[in-house]
Amino acid sequence: SAYRGWAVAEALAAVGRQPGAARILDPLAAGCDESTRLSTLEQARRTIPREEYLRWEAREAKATRSPDGDRRLRRIVHERVLDERTMATGTPLERARRLEKAVGATTVEFRDTGSAIYMGWLFLEGGEAADAQRWFGRGLKWTPGSEDAIAGLASVAIRAGDPERAMAYADRLPQSSPDRARFRRDALVSLGQRDY
Repeated sequence: SAYRGWAVAEALAAVGRQPGAARILDPLAAGCDESTRLSTLEQARRTIPREEYLRWEAREAKATRSPDGDRRLRRIVHERVLDERTMATGTPLERARRLEKAVGATTVEFRDTGSAIYMGWLFLEGGEAADAQRWFGRGLKWTPGSEDAIAGLASVAIRAGDPERAMAYADRLPQSSPDRARFRRDALVSLGQRDY
């Protein structure tokens, strides 16, 4: 069964035998029904050598799939590229731009709040407040009440010199949140400096 193959492949990979895992998973990734092929592709990403995995991904891209299967494959590729790009080097702005180019469209398609917030922080660290606000705003839209998105928007407001907006975002955070107290303090300091 597919589950047995996945378990054996995972065990082999855990002891450093990725090629053995690939030999077990390959028939599942190549010749089974769409659901099993895609599930095997998901399982294989962390258990077989990267080069072989990319060949499997390319093979699956050429296969016939249903619209749901196409969407699932796009999600699998999105997750792989995201994992690879989060480990990239460069300045925050360079990383943000590369990540946005690589997974921006699929982040929107899948309403991936975590990816949106990550890009928001990279853009903010890179000095691009408008891009940061756009990504944080998307994250908040997709996951209303997301504390990470709210904290990002409060940070953008602080950097933009808009303490009233920062305070409004801070007040949306739970009372127990340390970010709430920090953003309120920073907003009050900004207000005091502006009014002085």
